Amino acid sequence: MGSSTLLLGLDVGGSHTRLRGERDDGSAQIEREGAGANPNRVGEDTAVTRLTALVDATLADLDGIDRLVLAAGVSGAGSPSVQSRLTKALEAALARPGLPVQVEV
Repeated sequence: MGSSTLLLGLDVGGSHTRLRGERDDGSAQIEREGAGANPNRVGEDTAVTRLTALVDATLADLDGIDRLVLAAGVSGAGSPSVQSRLTKALEAALARPGLPVQVEV
């Protein structure tokens, strides 16, 4: 398989997180669930740790990903300042050599 972009969407709540995604060429469709990560309930650091673990598990199952695009709707991240902090923290936590990462919370 050649290189491709992995497009992921996260629906993040207090009780659980749903991840859905696919390669930009449509060759892989992914669905996963993980622990809740509402930053008001678990704190921003724990939220980032939980979301990073879910994305890392997804990346571990796929070869040839040369770009990651992640959009996350996060319950408890309604203010622009929280959204900005989570975006920056997730981009830093998901950074890999040779893997551009784009995150929007």
